Amino acid sequence: MTSTFTTNKSIEKPGNGDYVNDWNVPVNTDWNIIDQAFGGTTSLNVTGVSTTPVNLTINSVNAALSYQSLLLTISGTLSNNVTYTIPSGVGGQWIVANGTTGAFNVIIASLGGGTSYAPPQGYKTIIVSDGTNITAAITTTVAAGGSNTQIQYNFSGGLAGSAGLTWDGTKLTANAISATTTIAATTNITAGGSITAAGNVTAYSDRSLKRDIQTIEHAVDLVKSLRGVTFEMINTGQQGIGVIAQEVQEFVPQVVQNNNGILSVAYGNLVGVLIEAVKELAARVETLEKK
Repeated sequence: MTSTFTTNKSIEKPGNGDYVNDWNVPVNTDWNIIDQAFGGTTSLNVTGVSTTPVNLTINSVNAALSYQSLLLTISGTLSNNVTYTIPSGVGGQWIVANGTTGAFNVIIASLGGGTSYAPPQGYKTIIVSDGTNITAAITTTVAAGGSNTQIQYNFSGGLAGSAGLTWDGTKLTANAISATTTIAATTNITAGGSITAAGNVTAYSDRSLKRDIQTIEHAVDLVKSLRGVTFEMINTGQQGIGVIAQEVQEFVPQVVQNNNGILSVAYGNLVGVLIEAVKELAARVETLEKK
């Protein structure tokens, strides 16, 4: 009997009685082909290659043009479109690493006459053949949403852009954030507008996180040094009530932060000063009432 060969990788299937005491010949060859199909590399160079299709073959014909390898690495400079063909009827999958340069395409086609595929430059692409058609293994496209500066996120298999979050290369700016769970930040969050919460806004204040704890003294004098003011925001015209950070910094610097030259006040932390001030005033009242 005569050996036959598999369609895709051309693995030899010896006929009964074809090999006597030398079965190692087809077996070793077949294992080499299988090994190549799982991890072998065929290196192709497009420099100087014309528009005439280059036919890939089985390894035994021309190892330099073997289609039996898993990885097809393509390099060189394209001066025109270059087509590599896989024999008709040969199916399988390959990883194509297109490292070429030049304003042209590398095209992988089947001599079966079906569809062809042009792997993008600079990428590794998995392609498949059914013996007639060459296509990308993954054909789903994902269209980007939003502008280049917007944060992109996945939405039902596609990308959408958030108009509420933008990135300028230095900082993340939030125009609008809506969250039903926790927003965690390891650094500062700066908001250009109002922050509204349906629940409580809290800060860590556990004793285990603090040391060198001291009661605030002369709290009444500190409060008397501060000035409550009404004002209008320059950028929005919105009326407000509060304090002036520079004035607070002079007497209670612990509640003032410098954000790139703009001062902010941790209003909630002034509660400690107010508590001790009220206690001092209460003590004075009690003393006066006893007289």
